[in-house]
Amino acid sequence: MKKILSILLCVTITTLSVAQTNLEKILFEKICDYRYSKGLSCWTWDDDIWYVSDTHNDYQIDEGEIGHYESDYDKGSVGRRYTYYNIEWNYAGENCAVVNSYDKSEEEIASTILANWIKSPPHLKLLLSKQGKFGAVTCTLTYHYKWSKDHPWTYATLNVLNVYN
Repeated sequence: MKKILSILLCVTITTLSVAQTNLEKILFEKICDYRYSKGLSCWTWDDDIWYVSDTHNDYQIDEGEIGHYESDYDKGSVGRRYTYYNIEWNYAGENCAVVNSYDKSEEEIASTILANWIKSPPHLKLLLSKQGKFGAVTCTLTYHYKWSKDHPWTYATLNVLNVYN
């Protein structure tokens, strides 16, 4: 019963978020389901975190590549983006991905992103983190990727945060 209530709460929070796309909802729910399967709770969706993730996704698309670095921030510190937006934090983590979306449904895209994160030890570590309390994922479909401009690609950025109380 507790798991059902947690899932309903997560889905309700996800549904109420005005900024989310359907793909973002699907991926966040898949992440929550994965965490539940490992005995962990879902992060609470946060629109401010989504905004920071979305600006990072835009930066990656503008650059045509994937990574955690942004020229406006010190390399290797995801948390500095939160500081830049005046969000106080004491833990910050980030997963980034780009997947070929040619001829794939949103369900397949979300499953591919999650599977890639699970196969990568540093990304898996964040998925299984007990430190974060809030999270959000952003997904953007584009043709701007350095290896191929002939097919659609989906950039995804998951951010997890814990804030000072």
